[in-house]
Amino acid sequence: MSAAQIQSLDILMSPVLELQTKINNELEVNPVLEQEDPALLDSDDLTYDSDGFDENFIPPADDNKNSLAETGKVEAEDLSDDQNYDIDSFEGMITRNWNNSYSVDEEKRSHFFNSLIDYQTIENELQSQLNFLSLSPKLFELCNSVVGSLDEQGFFKGSLADLAIISGVSVEDMIKALDIIKTLEPPGVGAKDVRESILLQLDRKGLRNQITEKLINECLEDIALTNYLSIARKLGESVEIVRELISEIKKLNPYPYAKLSNADESIFVIPELRIEKEDGKFVIVIEKEYQPKLKISEKYIEMLYSPDYSAEAKNYIKQKIQSANNIIKSIELRRETIKKISEIIIDSQYDFLERGNEFLKPLTMKQIADKISVHETTVSRAVSNKFIKTPQGVIPLKYFFSAGFQSSEGDMISNKGVMEKIRNIIDSEDKIHPLSDDDIAKKLNDKGIPVARRTVAKYREELGIISSRLRKEIS
Repeated sequence: MSAAQIQSLDILMSPVLELQTKINNELEVNPVLEQEDPALLDSDDLTYDSDGFDENFIPPADDNKNSLAETGKVEAEDLSDDQNYDIDSFEGMITRNWNNSYSVDEEKRSHFFNSLIDYQTIENELQSQLNFLSLSPKLFELCNSVVGSLDEQGFFKGSLADLAIISGVSVEDMIKALDIIKTLEPPGVGAKDVRESILLQLDRKGLRNQITEKLINECLEDIALTNYLSIARKLGESVEIVRELISEIKKLNPYPYAKLSNADESIFVIPELRIEKEDGKFVIVIEKEYQPKLKISEKYIEMLYSPDYSAEAKNYIKQKIQSANNIIKSIELRRETIKKISEIIIDSQYDFLERGNEFLKPLTMKQIADKISVHETTVSRAVSNKFIKTPQGVIPLKYFFSAGFQSSEGDMISNKGVMEKIRNIIDSEDKIHPLSDDDIAKKLNDKGIPVARRTVAKYREELGIISSRLRKEIS
């Protein structure tokens, strides 16, 4: 890929706070770039027709300016003029001629900039690790599909068969891709649940054997309760050995995406879109405060056509204009892609927005990719670490993507919706006689939702709810 394409992908994947940092850095190093005040922008200014963007476009000067005002363009061949010049020698000159041509509320900008936390998203990190592996282009793409299918805890809960169909490959190919993901950092990523995550980590430490496998598969709840004697009996080992094993296991992180947090550290979650209801319909509104609107300074356009500047200085300006054009196009494409994805989401999730998690419908990235004519991995990158404010609270865009079930009435219910129903059933149960996973499965089946007992158990564990034996209260 070209440098411009790499930059475009990087901007697409960046959360809004990280994007602000990148833009502020670009404004510091590229004097031809200006940022318009978001408060002065209309909502129409934050929409964009990707088919009509000209990467060589430069805003026209005022009518009373020079001949550039008539064209509003710098020809592409002018921008690519390849002449030798020393950039550094003109940096100071051009900066001196640039009289703060963009206005920014310095106090607000300083407060916001100081509040930023520089972090590498886990998905970015996984994709970076893949770049260092010797993979065929097809296998690299399949691995990225798996990364895009990981849930918020770093687990792979999806169907390899479904991914194989979507990607046009065999299930064996998808298994190979998933196995590669399981070798990446953080340890345990790509596991199907907490048990497999711990086993993968034990394997890396050289501690996986018949005893530790039995310990994790059969005694996980006892580990949580630190019931050494009960575990020792089940394993047929001494309490001392059990204590040593559990001591090692408690050093592991069962949830791959979980991060150790600092008590003094504040993580800012900024929704860059919000959903509002107008005339009975939900609409997407872009948060203008966090959506940069960049343009190219007319001052430097005039300098480019002025006889007062040397050819070397103009070549420098041309280079900066080309760089500015690239970043402007990348930001606009990012904005439009996220907006289109969000519009499709609200079209399909009216009941969720009105009534809550139980009514979330199944939705795949492939479905959205087909509707907006992009690759599935583009959707994955676009929704990664992006947040939206909804009537149900501020949630990540990725939350909307999940597999599901078809009820006996033909309605589709997402697995997150089923999980919410399980939570509600457990919340309302008799605490002295709590419901088993089999009881919950029967209740769901009575409601027309065909869910097996083992599925209930899996979803209950994902919700962090202990088993009925441990939920039981003594009267």
